[in-house]
Amino acid sequence: MTETNAPPAPPASIMSAVSAPKASVPKAAAPPRPPMAKLPQTGMAVVKAVVSGDTVVLSNTNPNPNGSTPEALFTLSSLSTPRLGLPRSGTVDEPHAWSARMWLASELIGKTVKFECHRSAESRYYGVLYKQPPQGQDKPVNVNLQCVALGHASVKSQKSPSANEEEFIIELEAAQATAKASMLGVWGGAGIVRKQRQAGEQFNVDELVAWAGGRQISVFIEHNFDGTRYRCSVLDEGEFEHASFTLQLAGVQSPRLDADFGTHAKQFVDLRLLNRTLKVTFVGSLPSPSNPVAVCVVHHPRGNIGVELLKTGFAMVSERTARMLGPVDVVAYRQAEGLAKTARSGVWQTYQKPTISGIAEATGTVLEVVSGDTLVILPAGVSYDDEGKLLKVSLASIRSPRLGGGRKPDEPYSYECKDRLRQLCVGKQCKVTVDYEREIPMGPAGPDGTQKKEKRKMATISVGKRACIGEVLVSEGLAAVQRHRDGEERSSNYDTLCGVETAARAAKKNMHSPADPPMRKVNDLSDPKKAKAYAGFLQRSGVLKAQVEYVFGGTTYKLWIPAENCTIRFALSECRSPQPTPNNPTGRAAEPFGDAAKRFAKMHIGQRNVEVVAEGLTNGGVVTGKMFVGAGAKKENFASALLKEGLSSIDWRDVDSTNADLVSNMSAAKASKKNIWSLENAVAEREAPVKKEGGQPEEVKTIRISEIRNGNKFYYHEVGSPSVTKIDEAMKLFKEVNGVSPGPVAFKKNKILAALFSDGKSTDWYRAKVLETSGSSYKVIYIDHGNVGTVTSSQCRNLDNGLEFTPPCAREAELALVRSRELNYDEGIEAARTLSSLAWGKELTARIHAVEEGKMMVTLYDPVSPVSLNEELVKRGLARVISDREAMFFGKNSQEEAVKEIFEKLKETQEGARKERRGIWVYGDVGEDDDERAKY
Repeated sequence: MTETNAPPAPPASIMSAVSAPKASVPKAAAPPRPPMAKLPQTGMAVVKAVVSGDTVVLSNTNPNPNGSTPEALFTLSSLSTPRLGLPRSGTVDEPHAWSARMWLASELIGKTVKFECHRSAESRYYGVLYKQPPQGQDKPVNVNLQCVALGHASVKSQKSPSANEEEFIIELEAAQATAKASMLGVWGGAGIVRKQRQAGEQFNVDELVAWAGGRQISVFIEHNFDGTRYRCSVLDEGEFEHASFTLQLAGVQSPRLDADFGTHAKQFVDLRLLNRTLKVTFVGSLPSPSNPVAVCVVHHPRGNIGVELLKTGFAMVSERTARMLGPVDVVAYRQAEGLAKTARSGVWQTYQKPTISGIAEATGTVLEVVSGDTLVILPAGVSYDDEGKLLKVSLASIRSPRLGGGRKPDEPYSYECKDRLRQLCVGKQCKVTVDYEREIPMGPAGPDGTQKKEKRKMATISVGKRACIGEVLVSEGLAAVQRHRDGEERSSNYDTLCGVETAARAAKKNMHSPADPPMRKVNDLSDPKKAKAYAGFLQRSGVLKAQVEYVFGGTTYKLWIPAENCTIRFALSECRSPQPTPNNPTGRAAEPFGDAAKRFAKMHIGQRNVEVVAEGLTNGGVVTGKMFVGAGAKKENFASALLKEGLSSIDWRDVDSTNADLVSNMSAAKASKKNIWSLENAVAEREAPVKKEGGQPEEVKTIRISEIRNGNKFYYHEVGSPSVTKIDEAMKLFKEVNGVSPGPVAFKKNKILAALFSDGKSTDWYRAKVLETSGSSYKVIYIDHGNVGTVTSSQCRNLDNGLEFTPPCAREAELALVRSRELNYDEGIEAARTLSSLAWGKELTARIHAVEEGKMMVTLYDPVSPVSLNEELVKRGLARVISDREAMFFGKNSQEEAVKEIFEKLKETQEGARKERRGIWVYGDVGEDDDERAKY
């Protein structure tokens, strides 16, 4: 290249473009390449790039805001350096060429220098560069002279040098002589000759990524294609030393050069990365048939270049490569992008923050799980008196397998995902943070092509200690993370979701497993014929664990029974609720409080786990029975809850008027006129039927006494009943499984639990009911035998397998028409001893006259004697006959004539004992005043 005289000098210390750029505007279409600059005779500039050991690219000290800063190619005059090879042209490096370039880059890149132009040729300038003097010196350092003195270049003779050049060449030759004598650089023998290899031609990028193995590797940034793609050479020794590859900055993507702010991004990284030696970490690769790309994190001494690009708005987060980073690392990228959005910088200058209609944050109770990623929530403080007050929310950035409909089958793991979400949140308090909204198509398009859409809130939902329930689904391989477009709104927890999805995929969990997905086939018993075939089996199964899939009304539901893998329609047998509004618009109108009863059931048992006892079947195939909700001490009959709220009434066909719990709950609701009882005709329609004349029919049973409380109160077992044997076997199995070690128990009055009892020979578990609590001790009654004891928490544990719902084996009874004194009197103790001697260990005949407050009123007979035990106690003066008035009321509740005959016989026997001064009659007649009666 021929050197010519320098052009006329423009004003000093500026660089002017050949074509002056337009005035700076916030957003301009930048040219793909920066304009070439005209250099003055002398001036100041920044070294942007080092092309070879003697040539650099100079840039203006103040970059142009529109991204088109003028540049100039500047060669150190009077020098000759070894030439770098071009692999694509088939040439190789001359010895010491690489070392000369690396030295010049380390000395000048990114620094401000003074230049003196001697000549120019075409678009290149020749001259001298001066850099800042070392600390403590005033004279600038001549870079040309220093390059020769260190042996990185040789002096190039000039044909007709000027006077100034002759003097300068003499200095260069002197420096060259010194370098030769010291055998420095090109004068020191064989130098470095790179063995260059190109990615995609001589090696695969994945091989380079594997070789790096997560280590920080030194690279030289050769060229920047744009703000986030660079051409690099590996500097570390080893298999891939001097290997050339294309680097994609991990986690970010800048615009193309011909797009808005594309040249801004390139200029930004040119001034900070170009021709520098930096450390990078390989995190993955992007496949490409023509130009494979390695994805890396660039470690700049002053910070993360990706984060800085995002802050300025010259790039946006790239979801494709951000997934290769750890969730913690991406946080800084998200924050930086958020700052640029807020400031509307760069590509975000027209950004508008998404507006969220309605509430952006809420707390409430999850009522229903619609699918694996959609829930229905009742906001806190809102009265659930209308379906419109519920909040329908989908999990942000989560895509669950879709449930089928009609002929469309379920996607694999759709049920498992929905059920897991149900377990996590139904019935629990939650916090909803809305991240964005989406228009969701609802149903097929109409004849005119329009489609109904629903604006759905996409939110991050936390329940209890779980900050994001979507994260749980993704981590278990039951749901996937949505792939958003760059710049699209997403979950605030998006990067963590991506991280746990990667872990689930690596662990091959559920939907990521190569194994066949589970097939779910449920036996639907909604058909009356099928329900009838299974009804007997369900009734014999006792307590069944079930899940409420759907609430039809206050007392009618669809249940799934996991143990039998079947679904049934189920209705409570003990109460009835008003009919709600039908799903069919043409159906009959709702009854008063029907919808309220349905909402109450939906809120308390919808999609919950319950326990049911099947008792019957209707002609329509609906199984009827009892339902129990809650666990432990909080377990209750759901019929009682409905009655307490005044949303149902007792079905007297299946409930006896002596059922104290149900009757008392309904009576309380009736007294306070709650809900259905506020209606004028409700009391008359739902009142208990009047008992027919004739009283309760008598029953005769063979019994064996299990516990004696006093002279006329006891507990018994019915001889021949299998319940005693079944309970004994169940408790033996309970002991085999649990030993005699205690378990955690929430003690509460009337709670049924397992308590230890020792008869002196062995210690076994028995079912017990808590009567009262006193500090750390608890008074209990062993319900299968009737005896009372005191236990501590170290002697108790919870029952399992539904044992707490099986009726007690021991029935409470009382000798009819007679009374004995309590055990705190001598006569009372004697009466109890006499009853024990007459009845204990024997099979007795019991005439059951009536049931009063759950107690059987009986006359006992020893089969070997015609005299009843009631009469025998009266005869010995250990019991007395009740008054005529009491006997009259008792007779009305039983078979009056039979009771009257027994009563007259007892009165005759009592008169004999009184005359003979036996037992309580030893001191004469027993008074009839209230104080005396209290003793009995």
